[in-house]
Amino acid sequence: TKLKELGYEKISAILKKSGIDDNAITKFCEKLGVKKAISTIDDFWNKIPLFYQDQVRETFIEGTVVLKYAEEDLILYRHISNEGPEISFWFSRKIYNPNDARKLLALPNSNTAENIVKCRIPKGTPFIEGKVASQTNDVTNTFGDYAVGGGNQLYFLKEDLDKIKILEIFKNQKIE
Repeated sequence: TKLKELGYEKISAILKKSGIDDNAITKFCEKLGVKKAISTIDDFWNKIPLFYQDQVRETFIEGTVVLKYAEEDLILYRHISNEGPEISFWFSRKIYNPNDARKLLALPNSNTAENIVKCRIPKGTPFIEGKVASQTNDVTNTFGDYAVGGGNQLYFLKEDLDKIKILEIFKNQKIE
């Protein structure tokens, strides 16, 4: 427990002086339950599985993504269909009507956005935030012509999803 209290950076510095490589240090710290701090946007991207990195990057307008930490508990929203997951990687700071949510958040065809999930994200949680890219040129037909983007979205890492608490669910919001 004393070693765990040092944190990743101090443990890493000590072990590097002994000639231990980064991979071994990371594995050792993971066994201790000590995570490496996310200090750059590249650190954040590297925590997203490689298979999904391009997909996530393509949902943001290039040059708008910023790494942030919740400076206090955040109240955020998910716009989902009846079948949509209440907790996921994607959130918005605003409540939109279903049509605006589909348009500004560039939601897929399957997401009708008639339900809104209000959630609390705890202080200290890392995330990226930026402007939503248009998905109107999607060749997979996952998105429609309405999915122009331009809204603001927040993306959280899988390892932090279990910290997110659902506060309220607003069902069957009217399409305006």
